[in-house]
Amino acid sequence: MRYVVMCLVVLSLTACTTTGKEVKQEQLSHFVKGKTTYAQVVKELGEPNGLEVHQDGSKSAIYMSEKVDPKAYIPFVGGFIAGPPSATNVVLYFNKKSVLTDAPSK
Repeated sequence: MRYVVMCLVVLSLTACTTTGKEVKQEQLSHFVKGKTTYAQVVKELGEPNGLEVHQDGSKSAIYMSEKVDPKAYIPFVGGFIAGPPSATNVVLYFNKKSVLTDAPSK
C-alpha cells in the first residue's frame, strides 16, 4: 500500500502548474489591429490580470502567467530538483474607443 501511495505522489508531480492566464499565439492571431475591440479580446481571453487606463483614455490589458514545476514545492530539496519558473506577459494596447492599436507580433 505504501508503494502505491508513493507512486501516486510521484505521478502527480510530473505535470507543470500554471497560474494566471496563458495567452497562446493562435489566440493572438484572431485579433486585428484597428478592428478588434477590448470586449472581443475579453470574450476570447477572459478578463486581464491587470488593466491600466491612461490619462488620454487609452488602456493596456496585461495577461500574465507563470509555469512552476510542482517538484519545487517539495520541502528542502524542491529548489534544487525543479527548474526555475517561467513567466510570460502579454500586453495589448487599446485607444480611447477601446479598439486594439498594438499587440505582440504573430
